[in-house]
Amino acid sequence: MNWNEADDIELLRETIARGEEFTRPNTAQVLPQQFGKTLELSPDEDKSALQARFNEAQALAVVISPPPPTVVKVGSPRTQSTSQLSTAEITWGIGGAAHRCEVDITVGQSFVLCASYVQVKLTGNYVQPAGVPPLRVATSIVPCAGANATIPPLRTVHVGTLGIGVESAVFPIPAFAREVRVGALLGGGSLWALKLFTNQGQTEFNRWTFNASGGGASQDINFWVPINSNISGFSLINNNPTSIINTFAMFRLGII
Repeated sequence: MNWNEADDIELLRETIARGEEFTRPNTAQVLPQQFGKTLELSPDEDKSALQARFNEAQALAVVISPPPPTVVKVGSPRTQSTSQLSTAEITWGIGGAAHRCEVDITVGQSFVLCASYVQVKLTGNYVQPAGVPPLRVATSIVPCAGANATIPPLRTVHVGTLGIGVESAVFPIPAFAREVRVGALLGGGSLWALKLFTNQGQTEFNRWTFNASGGGASQDINFWVPINSNISGFSLINNNPTSIINTFAMFRLGII
């Protein structure tokens, strides 16, 4: 049933005439709807994955997961297509208010939003070996009871190769970022400095210097650095005695 202002006025008149207290009826829609889709995502492709719209705002669980990669024999060794730098752009809101952020889909994401509509768009950013099928990504949106058993989604910013003692360019902080940790995807050194900036990346706010514990294959710092609301940019400094490739900063987003 569609309830409008005229219905309210008429019910108010009837209620006052009976000498009772007026209470607007609860017209929230009971939602059995569940939205889900699996689709192929090619390299360098932008694709709308899913859209869901409801009459009333509510808690919505959003799940994005690349299924286990298809592995085929292409010469030697075996190869597979991977999500690598692929992302999902999430747009959500209530009424005319819209919010937007990007999350990684490399290992999947699961989080809860309070919204009346959600849209998911995928961006493929990976290398597809010859003879290997494109990435397949599953997306679902399901009404739920709340944000229990969910963790903050992640957004990774890939900085690239840093020479000895080199500081990267200043990168913008992703929307809704609350914490950050840094490292290298393919190993290397463990001596880093992280600089955080305010004033559109023009003014240094803080600097973290650290040594990743453990060494070996784990080359990211073992704690999360908080991101204040006035932070707008960051840079990385390689303090190792060798050049480091595939450096990154991984952010936890505060959207749940």
